[in-house]
Amino acid sequence: DMLFVNQGRVIAIEAAVPVCSNLPCRSYGPAEDADAVLEVGSGEAARLGIRVGTELRIERDSTLR
Repeated sequence: DMLFVNQGRVIAIEAAVPVCSNLPCRSYGPAEDADAVLEVGSGEAARLGIRVGTELRIERDSTLR
């Protein structure tokens, strides 16, 4: 799943995007600008209840260097 985010809010979701096996690969994304894209495992957006409009906050794990 690809989550397209603008100013901390999900603006589009491409669910279950297949692996590109041959070039050229298909492009994905919404018509409007996104300032971030978060890729998660297939089906994870639905499992986690993430949908268009969901607010996301990505924090750095302080235990990682």
